[in-house]
Amino acid sequence: MSSEAGTASAGSLHDSHGSQGVPHFGYAPADLAAPPAVSIVTAVRQAGDELQRTAASLFRQSFQAWEWLLILERAPDPGAQIILDQYRQRDPRVRVIDMPQGSGTGARAAISATARSAYVWQLDEGAEIEPTALEELYWFFETHPECGGCHAQAPSAGMPAPSAVPPGAGCHAQAPSAGMPAPSAGPPGAMPGAPPKRWYSLKKGLPEGARRAPEPFESLAPAPIGLNRLAPSAPRLLMIIPRLSLGGAERAALELLKQLAQRGWEVTVAALHGADPRWTGEFTRFTPDVLVLPKFRRLPAYPAFLHYLIASRQPQFVLTSGSELGYLLLPYLRSTCPEPVYLDLCHSEAPHWKNGGYARYAAGYQDYVDLTLVTSEHLKRYIVQRGGDAARIEVLYLNIDPELWRPCPRTRERVRRELGLAPDEVCVLFAGRLDAEKQPRVLAATLHKLATRKQPFRALLAGDGAERDWVEQFIRQHGLTERVRLLGEVPAERLRELLAAADIFFLPSLWEGIALTIYEAMACGLAVVGADVGGQRELVTPECGVLLPKRGEAEEAAAYAAVLEELIQDERRRHTLGRNARQRIEAHFTLRAMAERFFELLERGRTLRNRTNRPVLPPAAARESAAQAIEFVRVNEALDASWRQAQSIWRDYQQLSAEQCDGGAAAAFLERAGLAAGSAKLSDDERLRRAEQAGLAVCAELNRVSAELASIYNSTGWRLLQTLYRLRFFVFPRGSWRERVGRRCMHALRQLRQRLPFDRPLARTLPHASREPRTERERKAPALPKPESHSGRRPLRVLLQVEHFEQGGLEQVMLDLAATLSAAQMAVGLLVLGRQGTAAFEARRAGLPILHLPQLGRAQAYHDLLRDWDLVNAHHSLFGVELVAEAGRPFVQTVHSAYVGLDANMRAAYRRADPATTAYVCVSKAAAYYAQASLGLSPQRMLVIPNGIDLEKLDAARAATDRAAQRRALGLADQDFVFLNVASIYPPKAQGLLVAALQRARQHNPHLKLALLGPTMDEAYAKSVREQAERLGVADAILWLGHRPDPQQLYMLCDAFVLPSFVEGWSLSLAEALYARLPIVATEVGASADLVDPQRGRLVPPPYASILDIDGAESFARLLAKEQPQFVENLSAAMLAVSECAAPPPIPPDLARRLDRRYAYQGYVRLFESLAAGEHATVAQPWASNLHEADPSQCAALDAQPAAGPGARKESQNQCSEMIAK
Repeated sequence: MSSEAGTASAGSLHDSHGSQGVPHFGYAPADLAAPPAVSIVTAVRQAGDELQRTAASLFRQSFQAWEWLLILERAPDPGAQIILDQYRQRDPRVRVIDMPQGSGTGARAAISATARSAYVWQLDEGAEIEPTALEELYWFFETHPECGGCHAQAPSAGMPAPSAVPPGAGCHAQAPSAGMPAPSAGPPGAMPGAPPKRWYSLKKGLPEGARRAPEPFESLAPAPIGLNRLAPSAPRLLMIIPRLSLGGAERAALELLKQLAQRGWEVTVAALHGADPRWTGEFTRFTPDVLVLPKFRRLPAYPAFLHYLIASRQPQFVLTSGSELGYLLLPYLRSTCPEPVYLDLCHSEAPHWKNGGYARYAAGYQDYVDLTLVTSEHLKRYIVQRGGDAARIEVLYLNIDPELWRPCPRTRERVRRELGLAPDEVCVLFAGRLDAEKQPRVLAATLHKLATRKQPFRALLAGDGAERDWVEQFIRQHGLTERVRLLGEVPAERLRELLAAADIFFLPSLWEGIALTIYEAMACGLAVVGADVGGQRELVTPECGVLLPKRGEAEEAAAYAAVLEELIQDERRRHTLGRNARQRIEAHFTLRAMAERFFELLERGRTLRNRTNRPVLPPAAARESAAQAIEFVRVNEALDASWRQAQSIWRDYQQLSAEQCDGGAAAAFLERAGLAAGSAKLSDDERLRRAEQAGLAVCAELNRVSAELASIYNSTGWRLLQTLYRLRFFVFPRGSWRERVGRRCMHALRQLRQRLPFDRPLARTLPHASREPRTERERKAPALPKPESHSGRRPLRVLLQVEHFEQGGLEQVMLDLAATLSAAQMAVGLLVLGRQGTAAFEARRAGLPILHLPQLGRAQAYHDLLRDWDLVNAHHSLFGVELVAEAGRPFVQTVHSAYVGLDANMRAAYRRADPATTAYVCVSKAAAYYAQASLGLSPQRMLVIPNGIDLEKLDAARAATDRAAQRRALGLADQDFVFLNVASIYPPKAQGLLVAALQRARQHNPHLKLALLGPTMDEAYAKSVREQAERLGVADAILWLGHRPDPQQLYMLCDAFVLPSFVEGWSLSLAEALYARLPIVATEVGASADLVDPQRGRLVPPPYASILDIDGAESFARLLAKEQPQFVENLSAAMLAVSECAAPPPIPPDLARRLDRRYAYQGYVRLFESLAAGEHATVAQPWASNLHEADPSQCAALDAQPAAGPGARKESQNQCSEMIAK
């Protein structure tokens, strides 16, 4: 065997001392007569304690498919003979072979050649191996046939080293002590001799240069059948996690592992993405069965190994936690191993990572798990909004051990003395990763503000991450080295000491589930200051801490600094918050309560597993799903590697380009690189040439990634995936795995280009020489060119901007608007700043490009993005309005409703944005009136452009509906009179009051029923409505239809439409009901008075005199909390009146034309063309529109005049609206 063939060092051996304290399971083969997969050869000399230690470690192996050949080199003494006889009788897998004395290694090699298995491992007497060593070695050679052997070096000086030999290869094992012979074994043809030149450590895995990279769409390894099937001995659980480390998610998994181990469970841990050697021991304290797959398996072999692992261990439960690949392989595992109960533990959503992160995966793959566990009620609502089934989602708070994490005055005094903290100094502690998720830049800016205010504090930052270098530089540049100390990553024991020494715990996260460090800080009696994100308010109440809402980075830093300054000065409040925090943990969030809840949920999962059959893919589709999952991960890893390389090249390029204006910096850079001698000889031209070469290298790297993605799109596997998608409803229920895998591959290049700053022509990115200091030049953003006139030269480029794009009326308006603009030969893009949902999928399917901004450096990225767009139309988003104005682009805001729920900060933000806003498009008179009267926006730039609906879909639904048959399918009788309510389920839509009105109306007409169609936005509210229906006895009269992407058919099946909303702008569902000729009951809000006349329905006065009476978050919340008996009575009377009236007449053709979305959004086309040509928005009074009286496009402009409140609104009821004229 040549040195290049690759010999792997096991690295998973230890002496007897290393095995002390390691738990072991009673693993035994289910079939002792099964053929062995590994043969172990041991030369017996004494058959004493050393052999018994070796035997004990062998019988504890997780891999029991072995045979043990004990070779007697001499006749044993009577005591040794008794031990050998015991081994013979104990297990038929043990064979004792007499070898003539003096026969030497040749006879021993011949015995090895007669082994019944394909692999031979020579294990010397007295050696001990880790519980998973055999399993890892077996699967290592199965996956790496290029390796010819394995050598293991025992760590202690007196221990011999075992060696493993695959078929047809030799192996050399060198004994570390001089007194021990070096055994050598192998099949015929083996090559004993000098050790090879290269030794690879299996503990660390093969080095990158020796590891075979996965090929595109590489064939998956077949799953073995019946290998190493273990006999059941205790309850078992397989835990699939991303890696062995001590992040928040991993520590939660570790705590669950501890609770299971304490109750006698056997837990197997499979880490799919590696392990941190510093923390591996934390997991092996509670289970010996810990397998780190990258150490011994190649990526294409992961699905088969997980299949093998489930078949071998036969766990009752399989738990995935925080593993992207674990989610992607669920369809395959569920199909090939359907016996276990599948659970998913989801910790948090990540809006800025893959449009929701693991929470989005939890919703998408819920069909393949029996029960989803989440760490907060907030996260449960988030997943339900993404389409998850609330009945199969349960909350499991992670909790903490208050006896372990507690205040300790003695420790506090000692640690503060070690850190040099004065008694009167307030210690602020941050503990978390220094990366974008924890917002270290906000953290640093907050501490800087505190320092400038001369507050007596010291800050300790415990953690490491990608942003550490930036934080260190910030601390040095702003003179904070005396106040702020970076401690790096600290173990749990040290963190407990730091919490004991601190006074305030500060965690300004960008997103969280519920941070485990906040549990720990509260248990240690600290006041908490953090972000109101995720489910943190469920743990941190105002009595024990302060949580601040998300804002811009600068605003957050100022707000955090103000809160911290108050707590630093107010010692009494600080102590009160800490004491209350400790009491809250002891009362509600103990580890014992979490353990009891967890085992209850295990039984809940078992019950759901036995009660319902989850969908299972056919075998071929399951294998293809796994292949696509592996390919997705392979492409992701390749893109990540390319991105890291591109970033490195870009940094070098920027550093070299800086030399043009800062020779001292250039010299320092070259000196750090070891090129000080050459720095004096480099001319400016040479430096510029190097900078250009670096930029070209970046572009070449991007082209390489693009070529790789192009090969994916042209592959047979991708075409097969497209075919599977078209047949998805026949092959498998929902097709969610393709949506997740395919969508990322399809858009990977586009997302990468958005992140790269060098995807434009190189000449535009090369900096020019300047005499200004570099920092000053960076502060001056280059001005963008004025947009050209668009009279036929090129399409007008319109950027639609929105904060979140999930599902609902706003999203549908934007999709229809984009289609209208595209039909008018405009180029349209959609910028989504936050979350995405099903509407984003519809946008991509329609060919609408979706753009994103990075979380760090957002303003600069937005400024660069504006180069490619002529006009921005924002929908419920104010981000970047000043940047758009500075760039000379029009900024148009669409006002969709009366935003009565806005807090004071958002109202102020709207007023600040008013001078930079070019025009306002209000969807109704009511929305425009509110925008001026409450928000204080300029009426001179307001225009009313009503929304539109898709008449073609409604006509098609009417033609395709078999009303009688489909009503019977819904359980409706012929005499039932059904009211349809199309709205999201949450308090402003007033479904609770609607249920009460239904109960009153049914006392007069028992045939009345209600169909609720819409997504659940507030799970607690939906639950209360259901309970109210049960209490009032009308539960059987209500159909909960949920969210449907195409609800048009429901209009044809129901008899009337009801919309009791407290606030509306221009309701799409109301207009659809109007066109569907349903009689309408609606609250007189928004555009309902414009759309509904007495012939077509009844309008119910809202429970307030003026929209201004409920303006503000607090006022609106008080309105929602009231029972409103008069409103219920009026609503009930209107429902009864409508149920007794004849069907309304068809709407006039002119009105139908104005409702058509293709006509309605032409106002936007005309407005955008005018603004792009440099014209101003026509002055108009926006609340003067009456849709029934005149065609808005034919009306004349009205003079602007300030609104006088509700009176002005009534006086303008007969005026017509103003659209835009060029």
